[in-house]
Amino acid sequence: IRAWLTGIDEKKIARKKHELTGKKLQQAIEYWQFVLRKFQQKGVTMTVLIMPEIEYLANKRAHQKVRQGRVVLAREAAKLGIPVLDSNAVFANDFKQSGVPAIGFVNTHYGRGHINAYGHHILAAWLDSQRDVILR
Repeated sequence: IRAWLTGIDEKKIARKKHELTGKKLQQAIEYWQFVLRKFQQKGVTMTVLIMPEIEYLANKRAHQKVRQGRVVLAREAAKLGIPVLDSNAVFANDFKQSGVPAIGFVNTHYGRGHINAYGHHILAAWLDSQRDVILR
């Protein structure tokens, strides 16, 4: 059994854009500790998947965004021995090679939003290569 955890609503608890400080940072830590321990108590084998957040730039360059909430999740999962797979580098490296955005859609905003069909292909291939971590 795998549990794919989604991010907390950082916008509601962030003082500045993507910044968690003081009490809000502690709330995020406590939130993830509670969620992750709850799954462990139920005997769920987990792998945390951090979905990509990439800013596509000219000349096949990509900037990997790092939200603090995701860092908190990864750190708390690691403390509990839960594997964390962060797909940011995979997507950034693919863009540097192919120049094809794997996030966003031509009819809305390329480079923003949900991963597109190409992104699903990249993610599936990468997750397949990580099956030993996922199915441990």
